[in-house]
Amino acid sequence: MTTDFKWGHLPERVLDALYAYGPMTGREVAQMLNLPNDLVNKTLRRMREPSKRQKPLGVRRVHISAWVTDAEGERKYPRPVYTLGHGPNKPQPKKPSRNEIVRTYARKKRNMRRMNFVFNLGVK
Repeated sequence: MTTDFKWGHLPERVLDALYAYGPMTGREVAQMLNLPNDLVNKTLRRMREPSKRQKPLGVRRVHISAWVTDAEGERKYPRPVYTLGHGPNKPQPKKPSRNEIVRTYARKKRNMRRMNFVFNLGVK
């Protein structure tokens, strides 16, 4: 992967990709442009902040319209979905509490034990 583009060229490419294909996560934009994830995510993070130099002041070029859960290996991460234009950023979903995590884990274990119990094989 090469990063031999001029200053200011990357935001234009990101905006063109969002315009052509609609709302996408930073990872999808990076795959589409064949660039590193961290570089595209830094650019999107800058573009979602209100402008301080470019006219009109206080306007965002992109905003977060939704959050999706993306799995990277065994872990799940909330990832923002970016949309063109000025708008309110949707807040990040709350993380589950420790009690909810423990309850979900216990429920999954209980269901696995019931399913694999030898006497359940003969039940219709």
